[in-house]
Amino acid sequence: PLVQAYSDQIGSVGAYTLEGVDTCSGSLINNVNNTRTPLFLTAEHCGITESNAPSMVVYFNFQNSTCRPPDSAESGQVGDGDLSQFMSGAILRSLWEYSDFCLVELDDNIPPEYDVFFAGWDRTGAVGPATGIHHPAVAEKRISFELDDTVIEDPYVKITDWDFGVTAPGSSGSPLFDLNGRIIGDLTGGYSACG
Repeated sequence: PLVQAYSDQIGSVGAYTLEGVDTCSGSLINNVNNTRTPLFLTAEHCGITESNAPSMVVYFNFQNSTCRPPDSAESGQVGDGDLSQFMSGAILRSLWEYSDFCLVELDDNIPPEYDVFFAGWDRTGAVGPATGIHHPAVAEKRISFELDDTVIEDPYVKITDWDFGVTAPGSSGSPLFDLNGRIIGDLTGGYSACG
């Protein structure tokens, strides 16, 4: 039931490469006019610059065909994800090192058959449980849940500990969603790890 509540948001998350190297995660994010401009939110520390943004390749729907049991050996293994739905090239629109965010605009509109989702956002700073959807090690998509309230440590939303799942390198830049399915921040670091 926890995963089903985020079925739309799952479609917003993608993994990406820069200059052919597996890099980080991120999410399509809508604008206030709801125009579905292909804006992609990630973390500044992932290293996107004006000069390498054109080399960016974002992979959508890179996920296992079934949900694997949490904490199982199967869950930690490479799955059957497909890398055939991707977009190449981006333009750097904004970044801010202080809060570790980066926003790019993908060069082209995303084909309707990709069935992606443009996530909404909330910047009010309200605390509550949070959900992370990400690509640890830039592998197939995973989902993590924090059932306790988040903590605001300006400018960050802090996850005390994931109750279900973990994040790992490659998860950086992935969206953190509130209970309403809106982005409240992006993953910038932490002490979570597999094992």
